[in-house]
Amino acid sequence: MTEQNDYTVEIPPRADNVQTLELLLKKMVTIGASDMFLLGSGEVCATLYGRVVRLTRRRLSDTEVMQLLSLIYNTSAQSLLGSQSPIDTTYEFYDQPTNSEDHRKRYRFRVNAVGCLRSSRDSLTVTMRTIPSAPPPWQQYGIEPEVIEITSKLVQGLVLMVGGTGHGKSTALASILRERIEGPDKHSVLVTIEDPIEFTYDEIFAPAAIITQMQIGLNLKSFYHGVKNALRMAPKVILVGEARDFETVQAALSAAMTGHTVFSTVHSNDVASTFQRLVYTYPGNMQNQAKLDVLQPMSLVMAQRLVPTVDGKRTALREILTLDQADKNRLLEAKDLPSEAFRLLDANGKPMVASALEKYKEGLISRDTLKMIELNYSSVKAELKG
Repeated sequence: MTEQNDYTVEIPPRADNVQTLELLLKKMVTIGASDMFLLGSGEVCATLYGRVVRLTRRRLSDTEVMQLLSLIYNTSAQSLLGSQSPIDTTYEFYDQPTNSEDHRKRYRFRVNAVGCLRSSRDSLTVTMRTIPSAPPPWQQYGIEPEVIEITSKLVQGLVLMVGGTGHGKSTALASILRERIEGPDKHSVLVTIEDPIEFTYDEIFAPAAIITQMQIGLNLKSFYHGVKNALRMAPKVILVGEARDFETVQAALSAAMTGHTVFSTVHSNDVASTFQRLVYTYPGNMQNQAKLDVLQPMSLVMAQRLVPTVDGKRTALREILTLDQADKNRLLEAKDLPSEAFRLLDANGKPMVASALEKYKEGLISRDTLKMIELNYSSVKAELKG
């Protein structure tokens, strides 16, 4: 574990109260960390630009971590973990203003808790990810203008953001959605279905927009039920937090084909493999129909990967593919869907390697990082030729 004593805070002999919890969370936010880890029988740690740092010098006991989790969730946390059920929720609190003119600062976090073994004993790990109160403007987050040009005017179709866990998919989509609703002339009806709700739009100036955000497990049973219900809410834009199973994928695709703009995320490594991943959510006897269902409403697929910068932070690389009807026909006729999608991306889109080269020329990433992306790109091309 990386030693970073400058980041540690003093905690009381028993760290089992809300004051200690919020002290640690404020420290996490202050240093710019993305995640904080409450480890039974371990120090409190955080990830700062991909590096692990310690926030406490002493270890917390399993009892202390469980008591902190009970403050975050409720007293049923221990029995839930004991029944092999992980906990997914959110936690938020406000700083009290020093005077009547100050605005209260809002802190929001996504929380996961799971039972585990540590040092050969039953223990637990609580992971807390910071969520900014409002999504950043797309310019600040570095979304490409050509993406905003397409997504801000899209009336009907599906936009997918793909990538691994922790690579900023939700932030990118929230920035794009902010552009759809912000301002006095953005007449929109936005419905989001999330697990859990991450960004909120309360602080966005959106006087002409109607915004409804719903959370799985709190307001809805599933993404599938959320999409079905959203269609009764006269939406113009629907965010489906994750297209993770057949029913949800089918409902999202149907919504995108019937006069709505649908945004969603998929856990996929790159643009080229995303199409086949969605097709594979369909039962085996529906594979032929699946290809048409998946491709017809697709408007844009964007993959995002966070890589280290030369100053120790991280930046987003993105590969982008927009689809017109000719592109869709080409993919429909392909015998090998991922291979054809890669060729289409290489010919008409923006591969990840092109994004990496841009960042290298700007001096943001190192030659070694660029070489890593180039090597992966070359390996895929060689495999296709083979």
